[in-house]
Amino acid sequence: MATELRIFAPASEDIFLRWNGLVRNHFLLSRLWFLVSLLVFMLSECILPKERALEGVYSVRVVVFFGRTFMYVVTMARLLTRSSLA
Repeated sequence: MATELRIFAPASEDIFLRWNGLVRNHFLLSRLWFLVSLLVFMLSECILPKERALEGVYSVRVVVFFGRTFMYVVTMARLLTRSSLA
């Protein structure tokens, strides 16, 4: 039983070393990107255009335009680069 634990111990240490290095940073950055793009999408597509009090305000229309531009251009460029590298 003790020999089995020794066999798996280096593998678990390797996993922890990888998680503390590059894998954790990549995971956290991908989650942060998801949250930022979700926030921009919700503001530009769902919240700001539907608000009656802000309907005629020029600055809100500019924010919606740049939010939609960000979503379509930056997100599509990211998808294209990620799918072309795979």
